[in-house]
Order: sequence, then C-alpha cells, then structure tokens
Amino acid sequence: MIAERDRLVETYTGLNKDFPQLTTSYLDYLDIRKNADALKGFAASGYVRGILSGGERPALVMGEVVSRDYFDTLGVKPGTGRPTSADEAPFANSAPVIILSHGLWQRQFGGRSNMLGEHIQLSGFDYTVIGIGPAGFAGTIPGISSDFWAPLTMVDRLNFSGVQTSADEDPGQTRLERRGERCDPRRERARAGER
Repeated sequence: MIAERDRLVETYTGLNKDFPQLTTSYLDYLDIRKNADALKGFAASGYVRGILSGGERPALVMGEVVSRDYFDTLGVKPGTGRPTSADEAPFANSAPVIILSHGLWQRQFGGRSNMLGEHIQLSGFDYTVIGIGPAGFAGTIPGISSDFWAPLTMVDRLNFSGVQTSADEDPGQTRLERRGERCDPRRERARAGER
C-alpha cells in the first residue's frame, strides 16, 4: 500500500541522553522540513483518539493528526476524495476536516457513497469529511489501525496518546507553538532521495 516503503526513514528528537528517541515538536518539524534538502518528502503524524458521533452510535476511535504532506510522502492516495491542502491548515484549529479510514467508513457509516461533504462530530467538534482512505491502508502507527486522519493543526481538539514531556519555560500557548512540547508521539517520515 505504501509506495517505496524501503526508502522511508523515521526521525526523532532526543530530550537528553536517557531519552534519545523521543517525539518532535511541531516547530522542530517545520524547521527540519524547511532544511531537509536531501529528502524527497517529509511528513509528520501523531497518535490521537476521540469519540465519534454522527454514525449509527457514538464510538471511541483511534487516528492520526497528520501534516499536509503525509499522504504524498507515503505515496498513498485517498480511495475517495482528497487529502488536506496547504492553505487549509495554516494555524491551530483552523482545519476541521477529516479523512475516514475505509474500515471506519464501512463500520460506522455503512459505506454510504454520499459521505464527502458530510459533517460528523469528533470529541464534540464538527469536522467535514473530505476523503475516505484506501482499503487496506491502516496508517503509520505500528500495531494500531487508524480510523481517521485529521490535520496536525487540529491536535489540541483531540485526546492525545503517548509519552508526554515538555520544557519548563516554553512560552507557547498551544502544542503547536511550544518548541519544547514532546507530548505527541509524532514520527516524521521522510522519503530518501532528492527533492
């Protein structure tokens, strides 16, 4: 499902010698992406969960918040619809859009063909469905099948899962603004090769 899987690498940011492979803050991710000229693509994801409303009954769902280049870097195209666009998620909580996994679309919504443009609630916040993931694609969290993908900038609207650490005097107001925030198990994926 993922194109050129053997050319993907993961990057981490270390907190100290005891924790050399921790998560990366959003600001660090932006800096790495901006300066990673030797890489063909660079994307980030974080593991989140939420309560989904709008289907047959409320359900606890697991998913990923992802950078806008997530699907392109992995070489994965939504089965229906589209991924988020660059101008759709410029700052925190600015892109209430979602891509449902093929499995969730089937289980919770009966595979309805008119899902694109529908509004659903995830953890009490309205999202517009812009895509359905391809059958067989389960995301990038080992051992966990993602039920949805939302823009990384929506991370503060979802329940976070994983290791949580942060620098003591970080002035940012949101997870996206705090460089020392290591509260999301985001793993950046880069496709090796020239841009």
